[in-house]
Amino acid sequence: LEKNWVLFSKGDELWFVYDWGPLRLGRLTEDGQTLNVEITQTEVPAFFRDVRGSTNGVYLADQREIWFLCHIVSYEDRRRYYHLFIVLHGDTLVLKKWTPLFVFEKETPVEYSLGFVIDDGGKNWIVSKSCLDRTTEFLVVPIQDIPFVPPTTI
Repeated sequence: LEKNWVLFSKGDELWFVYDWGPLRLGRLTEDGQTLNVEITQTEVPAFFRDVRGSTNGVYLADQREIWFLCHIVSYEDRRRYYHLFIVLHGDTLVLKKWTPLFVFEKETPVEYSLGFVIDDGGKNWIVSKSCLDRTTEFLVVPIQDIPFVPPTTI
């Protein structure tokens, strides 16, 4: 079982990402007791098989997008986390775009993020992160400065 589930809302329904590669989404059924998981998209970048959820999905209403901040772990001499934003279409839940891998701080191998929120009228993300599992920090990331992988076929 994938242990890195992340939650998001679609209308009045509570959904979750079960796995990123292939994209497997689930939702809590109407009886409130059953989880329904299904593969919703098989054509995703190959490296998505190593992507793990970090943050719950945040809906941007004006863009009709659901944003996630995710990570990949590299087990080097010391564990290193590489992050990326993944965006799903807010209506169809199809993969829309993603960013190149990045780190918040070049000198810190272990940094982890568990949350982010939109602020300043939809102009900035405020990201919470920890370095070396010892600190609590907040970063302001202007949405306009986030680069995305150029559109290609997957």
